Amino acid sequence: MNEQSKTSLFLVTRPALQAEQFGQALTARFGPLVEVIYSPLLTPRLLDRKLPKQMFEGVIFSSQTGVQAFAQMGARDKLAKGAIAWCVGDQTAQEAEKLGLKAISAAGDGQDLVDLILRNRGRGPLIHLRGADQRGNLAQMLTNCGTKTTALVVYSQDPQPLTHEACIALSGTETVYLPLFSPRSAQIAVQEYQKLKDPAPVVIAALSSSVALECGGFGGARLHIAARPDLAAMVDVLADLVTQKDRP
Repeated sequence: MNEQSKTSLFLVTRPALQAEQFGQALTARFGPLVEVIYSPLLTPRLLDRKLPKQMFEGVIFSSQTGVQAFAQMGARDKLAKGAIAWCVGDQTAQEAEKLGLKAISAAGDGQDLVDLILRNRGRGPLIHLRGADQRGNLAQMLTNCGTKTTALVVYSQDPQPLTHEACIALSGTETVYLPLFSPRSAQIAVQEYQKLKDPAPVVIAALSSSVALECGGFGGARLHIAARPDLAAMVDVLADLVTQKDRP
């Protein structure tokens, strides 16, 4: 139970699907003492792609958007019987299970996902359905370790400006809590923030150290990194930051 005494303002910049999930988690944690403004800085765009003709022993999803692309492609018949959907996190695994796939979650980041597959001796060939903008080469890492993996770019993430409502919030005097989930969204957030004439103070919750590295453009903003790269840990760190604000 949080000890918050005043309404706190959160600016959620995730793509629409993930933003809604995160907003629900914030409301569940903070109750009526939270105002959530949605302003997606990245909008997924699914690409017209087809899987290679070969059969795969498993599919790798490093995002929920990858699952959406898989569903659009109608690629279930390219997976062998008993194929596993290796997923970066719990929400991604839940989306994969909705398609009838046997999903296993790494509950972490890309490196955790690689470690999960290798630890469980995931059998190749595997197919990684990924976005156009992604750090690291997960497929190459797995292939180098003996699990043959093919990467296929199935979506892009188009940058978006802040909404009018978000600009108003960031131009006021009230502190804005800003959770950031990816290096690219952090870069865009910095660019948008610096366009404002007299920006409001922000407190940043970063999903990882790589996200935090992109936040220097916020000046002296208070910044904390989540204990784990997942939704629950981001809510936890925001709760800690709000509690610090309410202390006398």
